[in-house]
Amino acid sequence: MTTATIASLLLILASEGFCQIHVKGFVGGGLLIRCRFKDQYNQHTKYFCKGDKSRCPSKRHGRSQDDRYKEFNDKEEGSYVVFIKQLSLSDAGNYGCAVDSTHLDIDTYIPVSITMKQDDCCKGPLTRTAAVGQRVNISCRYPKELSVNTKYFCKQGAVLTCSSPSEASLRYRWTFSEADDDDRLAFTVSISNVTGKDLGVYWCGVRTGGNTGSVALLTEVHLKDQDTEEHTGPLPPSSSSSEHAASYCNPASKSCDPASKTPPDKSTAQAKLWGLTQIRTRIHLIMKILIGLMQTLSMTHIQL
Repeated sequence: MTTATIASLLLILASEGFCQIHVKGFVGGGLLIRCRFKDQYNQHTKYFCKGDKSRCPSKRHGRSQDDRYKEFNDKEEGSYVVFIKQLSLSDAGNYGCAVDSTHLDIDTYIPVSITMKQDDCCKGPLTRTAAVGQRVNISCRYPKELSVNTKYFCKQGAVLTCSSPSEASLRYRWTFSEADDDDRLAFTVSISNVTGKDLGVYWCGVRTGGNTGSVALLTEVHLKDQDTEEHTGPLPPSSSSSEHAASYCNPASKSCDPASKTPPDKSTAQAKLWGLTQIRTRIHLIMKILIGLMQTLSMTHIQL
């Protein structure tokens, strides 16, 4: 049997869900684990468990046990997906994707092995700002050991949607570019003509787990509206907070009476001014979103 034939067989087995999935995560990042079962189990409930097969389903490990976890079914890919964030070294170990059935066998259980690493590349979350209608560049670093792996950029919403360089320009207004300096170990994702829908949480990622479609999520990125960030000031101190009371009264003093030590009227005026600023900022943001939607609808009408 030739090497090419063996590789083809392994690829088929992996796509059918018969092989163990080995994924590598990084401290502070996340993992997107994709488990594919046979089509006959598409309508069955799936779950993620910690430990080997003998501990399922008693050791189910989902959002109800740990809010870092999120599970969903990717109907387009026909797979069960587990999203884990805020990884730590203690997350290393054996897990499994399973179909909710009375008997777990090679068709209804896929073992998953998680290896944890620590790397300077994977620090976050990061915050980037962009003005609606403009272009924003987001730099993503990755560890040297994964430099040859396919890079991904993911948008977090009800589900986590990831795209590679070959898919990004077709599905989104994203373009990838690799750093010219190999030692930098980074790629850049550019989002053109930013709209309100583009604001949110993203992840820089790299392929892990072979050909399973799993992704090591390296850095969490928060994309925010530039005008909102510039106009939003810090919340003025509340007269009811302990820190505010302490600035006017020392609780350690026997003669201290916090109730009689009220802040000057100036703070009330500042609070009102801050509230008006917030209202103006929100109206400004809503107008920008509406303009963006109108432009999108106009472009769609022209294309039709």
